[in-house]
Amino acid sequence: MRSGITLGRQIWLLTLLLFLLSTPITAQSIDGPAVDSEVAGVTNPTTIVYQGNILVGSLPHDGPGYFKFAIVSSTGPSAVTYWSNDGTSTAGSQPAAAVLLQVNDGYFTVPLGNTSLSGMTQSLTPSVFSASGRYLRVWFGTTATGFFTQLGLVPFSAVPYALNAETLDGTDSDAFQKRVVGTCSGGSSIRVINADGSVVCETDDNATYSAGTGLSLSGGTFSVQFSGSGTATTAARSNHNHWGASWSGSGLGMTLQSTDNYAAYLSGSGGLRALGNTGIGVSGQSESGYGIYGVSRSNYGIFGTSTITTTSTTGVYGVVAGNIDGTAGVKGYATSTAGNQTWGVYGRSYSSNGAGVEAHNWLDGVGLRAHSFSGNIIEGFAGDPPGGTLRFRVDNSGNMYASGSKSAVVETADYETRRLYAVESPEVWFEDFGTGQLVKGEATIYFDPIFAQTVNLTETYHIFLTPISEEAVLLFVTQKQPVSFTVRGVTLDGTPAVTSFDYRIVAKRMGYENVRLELDTQTPPAVTREKTDVDLFPPPPQPGDTLELPEQSRR
Repeated sequence: MRSGITLGRQIWLLTLLLFLLSTPITAQSIDGPAVDSEVAGVTNPTTIVYQGNILVGSLPHDGPGYFKFAIVSSTGPSAVTYWSNDGTSTAGSQPAAAVLLQVNDGYFTVPLGNTSLSGMTQSLTPSVFSASGRYLRVWFGTTATGFFTQLGLVPFSAVPYALNAETLDGTDSDAFQKRVVGTCSGGSSIRVINADGSVVCETDDNATYSAGTGLSLSGGTFSVQFSGSGTATTAARSNHNHWGASWSGSGLGMTLQSTDNYAAYLSGSGGLRALGNTGIGVSGQSESGYGIYGVSRSNYGIFGTSTITTTSTTGVYGVVAGNIDGTAGVKGYATSTAGNQTWGVYGRSYSSNGAGVEAHNWLDGVGLRAHSFSGNIIEGFAGDPPGGTLRFRVDNSGNMYASGSKSAVVETADYETRRLYAVESPEVWFEDFGTGQLVKGEATIYFDPIFAQTVNLTETYHIFLTPISEEAVLLFVTQKQPVSFTVRGVTLDGTPAVTSFDYRIVAKRMGYENVRLELDTQTPPAVTREKTDVDLFPPPPQPGDTLELPEQSRR
């Protein structure tokens, strides 16, 4: 083929003439996989056979040719792409993939929308031709990855728009109700009209009535049959209540169960009060909602207490069997975004050896875990909430602060258990120790590479030297580098010393080079409270109830 194309050099302009046959664009079925339509029930063909003629220069092209196709609205920046062979064209742009076609003496034929062709991944749907003003844009190239020439716009004739012939405003004709053709015989009437116009009949309702369960029939009058004792003469409405009513007896008093919501929802100054002498006071179960849900406007939504002192008991007990993240036996939320003293869970112990909250992991997990989005992770106060003095905290960056001393507790063989206190400093320093050897009066000590990554050795660091010798030796540092330091030593007569020595390195922690005696603005002043905050944990007011909390005085 004499196309005149040289890759990597100047590309001759290909004069491509594309012309249509006498019926350039037609709609017909082709063999291949079925193409789903966007409109239900459409049976029209979903491909369009397009034929064209290619001239390269003045000669018909013969052999393989690479084509790209797009159906667009017009030219210019406002063009809209309704379809392209690979679905990548936007605003009338050239698609990415090409379709390989055989060109015979300048002529080629392509079924647009046939996804069995390589490079043709998009089928045609009726929505492409839902309005007028559709044009076919074609690009041609002699190689798959070379230069493609864009040809002119080819307007579509009326034939492709027939894809929508069986729809009305986008609704397929099969969805319309057919004319009623069925009939019913005497003594029956139409009950159902089917979509195809046929009907389902039923016998006319001339039956006699009879009283069902709970009803009696006398002539043409129904009456309610009441059971049990009482004076009611009318049936209760579905929204009636038994406020103030009381029931007693043996066995199970009441069972409430819900498969998707609250089994019972109670609200009030007390919410719900239930007492069981030996069994369960309240038991709730739900498949997906809350087993028990309590709301109170002025007191506890749910209150649990155990008054037995001779065995281990629990006021509120939560158990969960799931293993999904976020699962908890007991959860507490404080939804208020204001105030300094709100808690999701509050625990109090009156025992001098007890704990307000106990955390225990039965296996190998964490005993107690704390999370904070941006505030302090842990805070420890001395005193009663909401007052007290902040003594200990860990902030969100992992920095630890304590107003007291920091010590390790060490058990000795002969002197019981003793405390060893941490050395504090106005700045953040890390230390390392080691021993070196002078050779001809000199030694170069290289930093431990792990230690070197924890400190900033480009800043000033300190070296402390101690000779290990039976004679007097003068040691001094002659050079400091980020990776090492050099030590020289001489005896008193100036002779280069040959001896070992101990050294101590003190360097600033990486990232804390400029920290010195920072002002602590987070520790609030101490708040002294003369007695325990009874209002934080009051007993539920229940007339006639003998339940009492233990004596709260500790002083």
